[in-house]
Amino acid sequence: MEVIKQRAGIDIVHIPYKGFGQGIQDLMAGHVPLIFGGITASIQLSKSGKLKPIATTGPKRARVLPDVPAVAETLPGFRIEAWYGFMGPANMPRELVAKIHADVMSIANRPDFQARIIAGGMEPVGGSPESFSRQVADELRDWGEMIRSAKIKAD
Repeated sequence: MEVIKQRAGIDIVHIPYKGFGQGIQDLMAGHVPLIFGGITASIQLSKSGKLKPIATTGPKRARVLPDVPAVAETLPGFRIEAWYGFMGPANMPRELVAKIHADVMSIANRPDFQARIIAGGMEPVGGSPESFSRQVADELRDWGEMIRSAKIKAD
């Protein structure tokens, strides 16, 4: 929410919940007017009509919610995406990294797996271990800058 506040230049109170479940409870009880949370945790509540999705945070509309605009349609270049990846010790042998990567990609490329990922509101992607390492480094840098500029402190 801090990124939205900064990029849009809006002044709203950010309530940093410890978990999405607590925030959803407060939203559904009418204690807060909106919540910023992951699509995978909220897709079923949206589809059942208990939540109204306002916008998604990927670079384009989510396949699972095609009628819901992306924030980037209003704030060009806006992009916040959750991702999942496999990590191991820094000194993991390259041969083992290559084997794990090949095994994971063989599963990730299966149509049944991709359909399940899409149904959960995510977009299946894959890449090399090197590109994933760059992505992690880039996100650490970008989030670090945002945290410093918003003067966020850990409690």
